[in-house]
Amino acid sequence: MQTETEQIARGDVADKGRRVREMFDRIARRYTLVNTLISFGRDAHWRRRAVRAAAVQPGDCLLDCCCGPGELADAFAAGDPAPAQITASDFSPRMLAAAERRQAGRAKPLRLVQADAMKLSFEASSFDIVSCAFGLRNLADPKEGLAEFFRVLRPGGRVAILEFSLPAGRLMRACYLLYFRRVLPVIGGLISGDLGAYRYLPKSVESFFSPVQIADMVEAVGFRDVRQESLSAGIATITTARRVG
Repeated sequence: MQTETEQIARGDVADKGRRVREMFDRIARRYTLVNTLISFGRDAHWRRRAVRAAAVQPGDCLLDCCCGPGELADAFAAGDPAPAQITASDFSPRMLAAAERRQAGRAKPLRLVQADAMKLSFEASSFDIVSCAFGLRNLADPKEGLAEFFRVLRPGGRVAILEFSLPAGRLMRACYLLYFRRVLPVIGGLISGDLGAYRYLPKSVESFFSPVQIADMVEAVGFRDVRQESLSAGIATITTARRVG
């Protein structure tokens, strides 16, 4: 019989959105610390690469979906050039509270909005860039989320998605899965106090679409010029695309 963690990861519960939101609410307080430790600090590098791939232009308006504490939005704010306006949205109230607590240290405060990535509360053609880091696989319907990203982008706008993936090399994949399945949940669980959340992480990555399948979904909702960049031997992948017309 499947555990609740396995059910959520495979998306076979009707109320996946509610359960995922509750899970992220529980781990919000130490989310940034855990991410840094379990990735050995590589997560910051991945976010900087995603910012570069988004090709920010002066005057761009950015929407960062599934923003968590605002780490990717902060990376965009530190870029040169930085977007003229940065809106960060998440459906977890405690993640947004964590992002709010970081506002005092930001040279450029974020506009924070509670919103479901599959039902964004923004008008069509409102942004030049939509970004999403490690959030697409948590949506009950990733394709519906991608369609919303497309809707709120202006013609010519870009989407930048940073997501976990599995290394292609046999040895690298075996070592990675050993760490991912056995070590990461223990570290994440001990620090966050929520073992289930960090059991969910590897299961959600293993059961999610491959980079090729993500690229196909991105194109299926209307995006063009789809490009991908593999990071850290395939542990993460950046997918970028453009709304044409």
